Amino acid sequence: AEAQAAGPRAQILARRLARVAGGAQTLEGIARAGVELAEQLADRGAALVLAGPLDGETRVLVVSRTADRRLTGLPLKPEAPAARAIAAGVPVVARGGDDVFGPGGPERRRSERAGTAYPLVDGHVVIGALVVLGPPLDPDAPLIEHVGTLVAELGPRLAAARAVHDAELRAVVDPLTGLRNR
Repeated sequence: AEAQAAGPRAQILARRLARVAGGAQTLEGIARAGVELAEQLADRGAALVLAGPLDGETRVLVVSRTADRRLTGLPLKPEAPAARAIAAGVPVVARGGDDVFGPGGPERRRSERAGTAYPLVDGHVVIGALVVLGPPLDPDAPLIEHVGTLVAELGPRLAAARAVHDAELRAVVDPLTGLRNR
């Protein structure tokens, strides 16, 4: 019965993600839709972190409305919990005084940046992490299933949008020389 009930819940969440995306085809549009839906589900701020395909640099791509806007574009160091979630492929929790985006932020904001980084997977490849800010979610809460379903739906969508985005970049700029193509 639980397996049958999980199917419709996943379909409902997929439809909600598609509706929130509003036909967005860009990488940032789909990422923004994902963090806004995560914010609605968890009732707390969210951010999306992606690892760079070419340079391998991990950056915060988008943040939700209630999260700190200054985090957008922030490069993460490898020891940051969100970067470790991408490298290991398992959720990583930053509690209390730890910053989920790593050291380097102002000390007074560290408590606001505690959270959990859930890796976004496309097949067997981890492409990024969905970060839900705030204290860790209760593992027995039904909310954790919704977040898991969102992570499962968001991973392949972001991977497809990222492939298109990278192809467009390669069409405009030569990846070897960095010069613009004519």
